[in-house]
Amino acid sequence: MYRYPIAAGDTVYVPGGILHAFGPDTMIFEVQQTSDLGQSVMPTDLYGNRLSDEQWHANIDATLAELKTDFLPKPHPGLDKAVSRAGNRVTVGCAGPYFALERWRLVAPYTDEAHPWRFLTLSNVGQQPVTIAWSGGSETIGRAESVLLPAAIGDVTVSPSGPDADLIACYLPDLERDVVSPLRSAGHNADGIHALGQVAG
Repeated sequence: MYRYPIAAGDTVYVPGGILHAFGPDTMIFEVQQTSDLGQSVMPTDLYGNRLSDEQWHANIDATLAELKTDFLPKPHPGLDKAVSRAGNRVTVGCAGPYFALERWRLVAPYTDEAHPWRFLTLSNVGQQPVTIAWSGGSETIGRAESVLLPAAIGDVTVSPSGPDADLIACYLPDLERDVVSPLRSAGHNADGIHALGQVAG
């Protein structure tokens, strides 16, 4: 396995079947499209309980049977999709056929325009609460809380309660419409866009 240094805000796109691990002193936000299909090669379960040697070796054999070696995950700082005059920044961290991940760093209210073809999950990874408002109401999400915004919700305005808001947005993308075209318009080239994951630039 290759080892890479990481920095706060990096994203690593890891398709299913690719062996991966992260080191100590690392906090991650993980998106999985089929979270019940994971294989582990660790000698313990997810709760730290020691596995029998038989179970541990069976897990290793199952992992090797499914292992793919055609993709090399690397940390990526992301590509800015939009930077507003107010100073709001939307950065695409990774993208592929099953999900896209964006980081929204907001210093002023930000409007996410209606997208009736897909829902959006929004997670507050910052220190301060944020308020989400739409035509039918509003909701405040605190630190480490998430909300699912349905496709039919319409325009949504996200307002920070302090000087900064830091959110992660995830959705099932139409890669050309939601990722490639906006990034090209922002001045990014095909190689840069391709480096985000499984997306042709």
